[in-house]
Amino acid sequence: MAGSRRTFFPVPEGFVPWWRLGRPQDWAQLFGRPGPVELEIGPGTGERLAREAGAHPDRNYLGVELQWGRLARALERCGRAGCRNVRGTLADARFVLHRVAAPRSLDRVVALFLDPWPKDRHEGRRLFGRPFQELVASRLRDGGEVYLVTDHGPYADWVCEQARGGPLRAERREIRPGFGTRFEEKWVGGGQERFHEIRLVKERHPEVPVPEEVEVIQVPVSGFDPDRFAPRTVRGEATVAFKEVVHDPGRAKALVRAVVVEPLLEQQLWIEVVRERKGWRVSPAEGCAFVPTPGLRAALEEVARAADESAAAGNLQDPGAAGR
Repeated sequence: MAGSRRTFFPVPEGFVPWWRLGRPQDWAQLFGRPGPVELEIGPGTGERLAREAGAHPDRNYLGVELQWGRLARALERCGRAGCRNVRGTLADARFVLHRVAAPRSLDRVVALFLDPWPKDRHEGRRLFGRPFQELVASRLRDGGEVYLVTDHGPYADWVCEQARGGPLRAERREIRPGFGTRFEEKWVGGGQERFHEIRLVKERHPEVPVPEEVEVIQVPVSGFDPDRFAPRTVRGEATVAFKEVVHDPGRAKALVRAVVVEPLLEQQLWIEVVRERKGWRVSPAEGCAFVPTPGLRAALEEVARAADESAAAGNLQDPGAAGR
């Protein structure tokens, strides 16, 4: 059909699903050897990544990208170049740095032409604010650095201002184009001839531990009435918002879409309310990848509370629930 065409990519060599990464990850195990590790945030289609990995076969490279098409092209480019020292994952860089990278485990972090989110109301979406710089510094080895290039002068000003008095020392200069990436070519095509290079060099080590994960439980509930089921938004250390509910009465099952927002992590997943031989239960839906966090547990507990409340209001309680 017109307008519905999509490009599908085979799974390229070097791709690692985020849920298979250790928390934290042993880099030597991931790459099959020890060596310095460089993490690139948003490698795009991999022009720089393939060039650097080919020029430095003794180093290990991890690309962290949000868009599958870009990541697949980047890894395919690296594969064609014969680079076996590259891995890539589809994830938010904040998640990878906070939960996957152990303290003092990275030699370098690279970010070229990030979205500057120029509007004031979007400041919270920008990378390399002060809390993020503290996190990155904690994951860098002593003396490690962030290498950042942007086309946007006000964003460069903001990053340097955020670094003032922090664990990373900012060194800034203007440079000419030379990376050959798609975004650089876009700005050059628009007439831009100078870009802003920032090196954030680690000067002290802040303690930012890898968060501990919690046990994700299956919660037994007394019943479920889809007409009266109304989970409430959870606010606190985590914010949980509930979106649509899909109910299959024939299978005695409902799926609830939840958005769980915690510091440096946002998860979207389905939670299922299902009747089994022993009664009703609430749990993450089968097949959903998730990080077991306090926020996720709060989401499960709220769905369970709302299910119990709906059953009581609709007089649909499972008579066996009281004994569980």
